[in-house]
Amino acid sequence: MLRPRCREWRAPNREQNAPMPSYPFGETIRKGDRIRFHGNAAEVELVADPEMVDPESESYVKEFGGGVLIADPSISGHTFIPKDTLPNYEDLEFVARAKG
Repeated sequence: MLRPRCREWRAPNREQNAPMPSYPFGETIRKGDRIRFHGNAAEVELVADPEMVDPESESYVKEFGGGVLIADPSISGHTFIPKDTLPNYEDLEFVARAKG
């Protein structure tokens, strides 16, 4: 996310009690899910859920209100998608749950 070069800029205030991040068809996104991202094989590396205490995702919850971190070696390496943009994200397609 690009931020304006302005001292007065602040991250948007996000709803902290919103439900866990989900795919457009309604299924909950989970760490390790295999997905297609912009048509390429990728994996959900991190799910930042405001309902769960997780030091690894805490900064994403504070800044964006939650979301998912995608490991996409074919595109950009890592892409974070804020939770409030997930329902409209057409380039994210569920393939399979992680085993284990």
